[in-house]
Amino acid sequence: MDSKRIVFFIVVLSLMLQPALRAETEDDDLLFGVFGDTRVAYQGAPIPVAFRRILTEINLINPDLVVHTGDLVYGYGDSEKQLKVEYSSIGKLMSSVVPKIYFVPGNHDFQTPLTTRYFKEMTGQKEAYFSFDYKDVTFIILNTDAPGRVGEIDGEQLKWLENELEMKKDSRAVFVFMHRPLFSFLIPDADQKGDLAEPMYNFVSEKARWSVIDLLTRYKVTAVFAGHEHLYYRTDYEGIPFITLGGGGATFSVPPDKGGFFNYMIVSIKDKEVEFDLMEPYHFSVETRTYQKDGKTYGEALVHNIHGEVFEGVIPLHGIKFTLPKGNYTVKGESVVSPRQMVKAGESLGIVEKSAEEAKEKEIQALIAENLKPSIHKIEPNKEDNEMVDVWVGVDAPGTFSVRLRVIPEP
Repeated sequence: MDSKRIVFFIVVLSLMLQPALRAETEDDDLLFGVFGDTRVAYQGAPIPVAFRRILTEINLINPDLVVHTGDLVYGYGDSEKQLKVEYSSIGKLMSSVVPKIYFVPGNHDFQTPLTTRYFKEMTGQKEAYFSFDYKDVTFIILNTDAPGRVGEIDGEQLKWLENELEMKKDSRAVFVFMHRPLFSFLIPDADQKGDLAEPMYNFVSEKARWSVIDLLTRYKVTAVFAGHEHLYYRTDYEGIPFITLGGGGATFSVPPDKGGFFNYMIVSIKDKEVEFDLMEPYHFSVETRTYQKDGKTYGEALVHNIHGEVFEGVIPLHGIKFTLPKGNYTVKGESVVSPRQMVKAGESLGIVEKSAEEAKEKEIQALIAENLKPSIHKIEPNKEDNEMVDVWVGVDAPGTFSVRLRVIPEP
């Protein structure tokens, strides 16, 4: 193998493992993203456009960290040359991702000793299963696809998992990630405890599957995430959400009404409260510009959130960046809506009741502006121009209207 090429790949993908730029919050609120199954459809196929779009939106949201649930590359039958090409393309694409990314090994990534070696080298992850903590929240990455042990979490790995769960049982929350889902949408019979006559699609046996489920439920983990099936699916068992997020760009397993749509998830933790927001890419946009006024440079962003039925809440966008002259700045946010939309917008934010339809427009507008929570998260030197700085701003963008942010130079 060409050692120079290997070093190049590792450098490219190691950029994905740098700390996020978003400022730490004093109250330990945590935001993380989850998505997976972003592989190409077949050998030589282009990187899925949806994968590119999800990365763009992840940057705009700028969570504290991101977990990829597996299947980065096609893998099956790939030669070493083909693997180099795939990982080179993926590395270049993902090198611009701001949050740190952790990777779950998928069956396409770990299919052979060659693909396994490349996955470890290119992601910088020496271990196939591991855990880490962030803001007193535990993240556990498992491997369902070790060569020769496909569809199993047993033996040494199962003992390790039990030990981790015991040690981290007092964490604020415990999230578990694996590639193959423990509860399958494609094989509903797998939701029934007991041995099946035919081999499992995801796990080698019901015994292997339930040994993991029983352990996770015994320790009451917060949620379990998987991929593998190219769809969105959630089922709750013993009060624990088991969520499949396999809509990162690979061809769908089912029609849209069965969960076959591109997807990712943003999970927020405030104290011990956890919210799961299912996201569909291409449902919000951010347009930015800079302009001159009275000899000063201003920044402006127009945020459109149109998630509709898939997402009706608030998208916390923390990664909107402006490159501006050195100095101090403030940021203001305002809604861009017609008068008849104001009450609906206020309802979306939970600050106006339906009975307030006769309230004054300016009062509702002021309430909306206050609840957008516009903020500057970080100002840092621009790497290309010593006279410029990069200003990172954020806003809570409701799904019912557009928002305008203005970055204003201080006197």
